[in-house]
This record gives sequence, structure tokens and C-alpha cells, in this order.
Amino acid sequence: MEQMPQTPFKLGWWSFDLGTYRPCDGTYNLYPYESLPPLDAPDETLAWLGPLSTTLDQQMDVHRRPDESRGTLRAIVTDAGKLGLTLPDAFLRLMISRELQERIPSCTACFFKLGDRIVACPGSPDGYIVRFLSDQQDCVLWYLYLNTFGEHCVLAALPELETYAAAIAGGDNSDTAAVVSNTWVCAPSFAGFIYRFWLENVIWFKLDGSDTASLTEAERGYLDHYERAKAAH
Repeated sequence: MEQMPQTPFKLGWWSFDLGTYRPCDGTYNLYPYESLPPLDAPDETLAWLGPLSTTLDQQMDVHRRPDESRGTLRAIVTDAGKLGLTLPDAFLRLMISRELQERIPSCTACFFKLGDRIVACPGSPDGYIVRFLSDQQDCVLWYLYLNTFGEHCVLAALPELETYAAAIAGGDNSDTAAVVSNTWVCAPSFAGFIYRFWLENVIWFKLDGSDTASLTEAERGYLDHYERAKAAH
């Protein structure tokens, strides 16, 4: 299992339902991190990220936006170099490739879009953040967290962290507690986040289309985890 870096934030996974296996009472629920099916660290090359089925690719096409991520990647790389931060290989590989991004479906119409710059992370003296994924209505935003020790993880936040970061950088520390209470560590690595996010979305579309016969061994194992948890209770 991958190790989490030390941050001031609690653990949690913001996500949608997985049919009757994992109910949800809104667009997203906050699920305890310890309730998630355990996953091995995925390959950083993202080689497992295969093309979508023709049907699912057509479903996603209506939600796709013009390429908004690559224009600022150069600025992000420059910032990282100046700050002595290490950007994960999987992050660079995904954020430069529209093709790979389009292989990740989203049942809530999330889209990849980089923040303008890397900014200091509120509440974390050694941490920095850059937004890379947004919900269609900004219900949840996801950030790559980096620190000066070469570690990283992924954060999910309800408020827009950059707004708080700018205020705190300007000397207003009144919102630091609010930031910490509304931010969660949701994955120990960028590749780990993308794998779980991708896997859950692929599963959701198969369940929604009653296409359970096409579930792969990994997808079925993911759902079996929730079946066992329900049986235990």
C-alpha cells in the first residue's frame, strides 16, 4: 500500500454512488477512507488506461471541453522547478495528453483543468497545491499536493483553495481553520487517485446500463468489497 505524506488534513473520499453496492444521497457523498476497497499502487505510466468503449466514448463527447489544461502546464513545471518541488510522472503524462484525459469517463461531468500556478497550501507550511480536476458545478475540486520533501498526494476540497491561499498569502489567516476543515486527503498519490477515480466511473456506467456481464475481475472485486462489508453488518 502507498504511504500518505504528513498533512494537516483528514482522510476522506468524495464520490458518487455505485448502485446498491454503495448508496449516495446526493451528487457526492464523503466516504470514510478506511471503507474503500484497498488497491495496490498502480503503474505510473498509466498503461492501464485503455480506450473507452465506443458507446461510452460517445456519451462522454457531449461533456468534453476545449483543451484547457496544456496551456498552463509549462507555468506549473516552471513553478515546481523554482520551488524545488517534484511533479509526479503520472501527473505530467496525463496533463499533457488530451487523449489520455478522454479515456477517463465521469458520471458527474468532471473535467481536467489546471490552476494557473502552484500556490502555497493553506494550513500546511511545507505544502503547495495546484488544481487539476473540477466538478462541472464546482461541488468538489481536486488538487495535487506537493511538499518540499519530495512527497505528494491528492486533496479534495469544497471551497476553492486558491481563493483562501491568496487571502492567507496577503496576511489574512482568519480562514485557515475553515480550509483545513473543508479539505481531505483522498489518495496517497496522483496515479492512485486517477486509478480509483477511473475505476469507479467505469463501474458506475456499467451498473447504470445494467451491463454487469462486462465487469472485469478488478471491477467485480471492487464491488465484492462492498458486498462483504454489508454482509458483515
